[in-house]
Parts: sequence; C-alpha cells; structure tokens
Amino acid sequence: MSNKILPAIFVILFFVLIGEVVYLFLTSKNNQPQNISPSVVNVTGNNKKETQRNGIQAVNDQTVENIKMFNKEVIRSSILENQFQGKIIEIKKEPQGQKVDFSYVLKIRIKGNKETNSFYFNDQEVNKIKIKNENNYLSVDDLKVGDEIIINERLDLLKDINANLISLEIIKL
Repeated sequence: MSNKILPAIFVILFFVLIGEVVYLFLTSKNNQPQNISPSVVNVTGNNKKETQRNGIQAVNDQTVENIKMFNKEVIRSSILENQFQGKIIEIKKEPQGQKVDFSYVLKIRIKGNKETNSFYFNDQEVNKIKIKNENNYLSVDDLKVGDEIIINERLDLLKDINANLISLEIIKL
C-alpha cells in the first residue's frame, strides 16, 4: 500500500512544482518593460497634470526613483529648475477657474518641433508669473497663439504639489 502512496505523492508534488514554474515564468514576463509610450503626469505646481504625452519622456525614470529615495530628515533643499521652449499653440484664460481634475485660471500649451506640453496655473500661481520680452515686462494678455516663448520654472520638491511653485518666468522671444 505504501508502495502506491509514495509514487502518487511524488507525482502530485511534481505537477505542483511544474505549475509554480509556469506561473513564475508568466508573471515575470508581464513585468518586463514594454516599448509603448506610457501615460504621463506633467506636473507644474498646483496638481496640474496632462494625462497624454505627445512625445518621449524627458526625465529618466531612474533619476526620479533616486530622488524618491532621499530621506526627509537628511535633505535640506531640493529645488528643480526646468526650462521649456516652444511656440504657443493654445492660451486659455478662465476668470472663474476651470475644473478638470483641478482648478486653473490659465492654461498655456506650447509646441517644440513635434512635441507639446501644457501648463495650468491657479489664481495664486498666476500672480507669481513674470512675463517679459527683451526690453519690458508684459502681462498675460500680451501672450498670443504663435508667440515663441521660453518658460523658466523653479519648483520646491520638498513642498506639497499645491504650493511648490517658487517662480515662473516667461520670456517672449
């Protein structure tokens, strides 16, 4: 009797082992990076995001992962400076505030050679924007579709996303 039980247990354990190997192989295959452009969150200040990317991700994922490893009690400052350049393809002022996933009063969408980025600003952030050309300070009303601009943005990465915009300068070329 034990001569029949022992081989039966061995066969059952063998099939369980094969099943586990197949499961591990299939799940590890699904975790491999794929060659598709993922959805992106383009954050610039007050929880502003654009869920579709029209180009190639600019910041390396490993860089972002490394920054996330910083310890709060050790790091004293983390300021990010970004510079964007392109032609304005959309500028939209919403005096009462537009609600999408967040409230904004100003949207500026710029296009480089092929790719675009959108920037959304709430009423507090609009007050931090400095707009100028080579000689004068300008207002938001001076920006028009077709204008070539440079956006210089400074963010404090240690602050909440709703209050991390330090400064924003738009230079009309």
